[in-house]
Amino acid sequence: MNQKYLKQWNFPSKSNPSKTYTVSLKPDGEYICSCWPYLRTRQPCKHIKAAMNATQKAQTPTISRLDVRAPEEESQRISLQEVLERLLGAKI
Repeated sequence: MNQKYLKQWNFPSKSNPSKTYTVSLKPDGEYICSCWPYLRTRQPCKHIKAAMNATQKAQTPTISRLDVRAPEEESQRISLQEVLERLLGAKI
């Protein structure tokens, strides 16, 4: 059976430069790795953690241009903290 993956990453082995480990993201959100520690324990290995970190960084929004204009009325003004919370979608 040919299993489809949403994304795959290759990580070179630090102990053996000729080896590469593959981390795959399955459609159900599970990460799997071809390294022995993962295959033995089924617990996230350093390769999976690196792939998860890369995924998280890729999903972090970036602001390329922020157009800030002062509102005409004082009652429409908000703090910088409120602006950042609205942009990031989280309390800071």
